[in-house]
Formats: sequence, structure tokens, C-alpha cells
Amino acid sequence: MLAIVLVMFLVLLLAGFPIIVSMGIPALLYVIVEGLPISTMAYSAFQALNSFPLVASPLFVLMGCLINEFGETTRLFNFCRVLMRNAKGYTAKVNIIVSLLFAGMSGAAVADIGGLGQVEIKAMEEEGFSRDYACAVTAATSMVGPIFPPSIPLLIFAVLAQQSPLHCLMSGAIPAVAIVICLYIFISFQCRTKLKGYHDEHPATEKESLWAVTKEAAHILFLIPAIIVAMLGGFCSPSEAGAAAVIYILIVEAIKGKFSFSILKNAIVGTYKTVSNIFIIIAVASFFTKVLTLEHFPEMVTSAFLGMADNPFLILLLI
Repeated sequence: MLAIVLVMFLVLLLAGFPIIVSMGIPALLYVIVEGLPISTMAYSAFQALNSFPLVASPLFVLMGCLINEFGETTRLFNFCRVLMRNAKGYTAKVNIIVSLLFAGMSGAAVADIGGLGQVEIKAMEEEGFSRDYACAVTAATSMVGPIFPPSIPLLIFAVLAQQSPLHCLMSGAIPAVAIVICLYIFISFQCRTKLKGYHDEHPATEKESLWAVTKEAAHILFLIPAIIVAMLGGFCSPSEAGAAAVIYILIVEAIKGKFSFSILKNAIVGTYKTVSNIFIIIAVASFFTKVLTLEHFPEMVTSAFLGMADNPFLILLLI
């Protein structure tokens, strides 16, 4: 039965079916064949989603959506652009830095591309990069989003693996920074050949002072270290940090006179679309995992790995 479930899963996945269908149909077949109550699926899904740490996921997504809707991503981009305007290929380098900053507020790659993608690609084209290269850099740098805290995938992993959400989130900080440094060095070398229409002066940024753009983006730049310090210092959990960040953004925008219910509605709808896609996968995956557990699949995999090596580093490399 285990072989049938795994083969069905792989066949459906390779055939291009959505991941929830690829996991759900084999799991449902297992329930029918083994004579288990159908309610087992619903109960398993409920258990997977009934978790307080998981509340942090929609809150951080909502925070990223609010920042996008209120136009704060443009201020963030302008700050990085003016900060690095004297460097050759500065728009590509800004793309990297601003992705790291925005990752500290969104926790998802799709939020980075949706909020900053058009601005970044347009700016890179104006400096002389090809559109294909600009799109490639934007896609590559956006991958910092799901790694740097508050990472949505790491939050989900913490819940499913029953690990500390704080420890899982912080574990992504150093790898994310390392990726950013590697991308920066790589693109610095590539800028020598990729920039055909490059000019030493950037008229769009010559008249802007660093102090002016810093003041405009200060309330957003403050948010990133505040979230990390609050969680590391034990002042609040990831879920509470996400809620506090959302309230902070709403208060700041209300003080600035930019708050409107239409913007709030758009942010909530955007959050719902993103989170529902994630949560339905978690719900179905939880039962699929339970089926594998009933068939003792985890023990089989563990035995196989331990049989190949007893060195923890080698096992990690194999995984």
C-alpha cells in the first residue's frame, strides 16, 4: 500500500497536477482501502492548522501587503538607490540590498517581486541592463525573502516539525546574509560586461540627498531591527511581533494621513490569497504525512540513511 501511495504521488506530481491533488488523492485512496473514517482527513487538517505559532504567517504576509499598498516599498528602494548611486551597476546592487531589507518585513519571495519587481526592473533597464538580465537578478534576489527572518516557510517548518519558531527564524539570518554577499560580489564582476549603455552620472539621483530619503524611509527601516530585537530579546513571540508590526504600520500611515479602508481591504484580500494557498497545502500535507507515518515510512527512511553513514555531517549532506 505504501508503494502504491508513493507511486501515485510521484506520477500525479510529474503529470503536472497541483501539489494538493498529488498528495490528496493517494491519501484519500489509502483511507478508502484501509477502511478508515473519512473524518480522519478533516481532523488531521484541523490539527495541522490549529497552531498559535502559525498565526505569525498571515500577520507577516499582511505586513508586507500593507507596506506595498501604502507605497512604502518605493521609499525603501529610493533610499537604497541614493545610498549606492556612485557605484557602477548600482541598480543591480540596489536590487540585492533592497531585497534583503524587504525580506525582513515580508518573509516571502512573491511579496518581494510583487512589491518591488517592476520598480527594480525598470531602474535596471534605464541604467543599461537588458530586460532579461534585470528579470533574472530580481528573481534571484527575491529568494532571500523566504530565508531571512521573518521567513514564512521557516515558520511553517517550525510548526510542522514542532520546533521553536524563534530558533527556526533566526537560523535563516546568516545564510540569507551570506547569499546577499555572494550575489553582490558576483554581480559586481558581471557589471563590467553587462553594462553597455552605462554613464558615470545618474541624473535621477543627483539632486536627492541621502538625509532626505533616509527621513522618508526611517519608519520602515526601523521596523526590520525592531522585529528581530523584539523576538531575540524575548519581548514577544513571532506571532506577537507580526501583530505589533501590522498595528505599527497602520498607526504610522494614519498619522501621515494616508490610511484608507480601501487600501486596508486590498491588503487583506492579498493576504488571504497568499495565505490560503499556503494553508491548504499544509492541511493536505498533514494527512499525507500521517498516511506515511501509519505505513512506517519515516522509520524506513531513517534506517536507510543510518545504514549508509553514521556521520551526522554526511547524513545532512545526503538529505
